[in-house]
Amino acid sequence: MIDPRLQGIPGCEIHPVDAERDRQSAAVLMALDALSALPPRVVCNVIGAHMTDRDDIPHGDLQRLATALDRKAWATMPVEGGV
Repeated sequence: MIDPRLQGIPGCEIHPVDAERDRQSAAVLMALDALSALPPRVVCNVIGAHMTDRDDIPHGDLQRLATALDRKAWATMPVEGGV
C-alpha cells in the first residue's frame, strides 16, 4: 500500500480496486484476530450460525467447507487403544 502522504504525487495514486482489496484484507485480519481470541466451541457456534443465516452461499462452496471440516474433525479424533 502506498503511504497516504504520497498520494498527491502524480503516479502514486491508489487505484480504487487496490484500495478496496486493502480494506477487505484488513477486515479479514481483524475477523481472524477476533475469532482467535474466542474458545473453540464459541468459534464453531459463531461460524455455524453465520453460515446458516446466509442464503447467498453457493451449494458447492458449502459442500467444500463441510468436507474440509469433516476431514479436520476426523484427523484430530483421538485413536482408541486395544485391538
